[in-house]
Amino acid sequence: MPHYDYRHSECNFEFERVYKIIDLEIPLQEPCPNCGKMGVEIIIGAPAIGDPVSLGIQKPDPAFQKMLGRIRDKAGPRSTIGKNSRFNIPREL
Repeated sequence: MPHYDYRHSECNFEFERVYKIIDLEIPLQEPCPNCGKMGVEIIIGAPAIGDPVSLGIQKPDPAFQKMLGRIRDKAGPRSTIGKNSRFNIPREL
């Protein structure tokens, strides 16, 4: 689900919530979690984009790792494939 940023117009308290797109306006009808007054606004910002593998959140699929290992092995010892890779590909694949 997407993350949304909000700010209270008076106390400038900023906070983040995770909502379905359809529910993104729920905090606009609720008081500020900091001061308890109404007046919360959505902050429009740049979306966070990145795939979970390159961000280190998730490991590559084992089948993908195996395929990269086979490519590296076929490329031979003089190849640079896998030497500067972000993926830790075990030799035994």
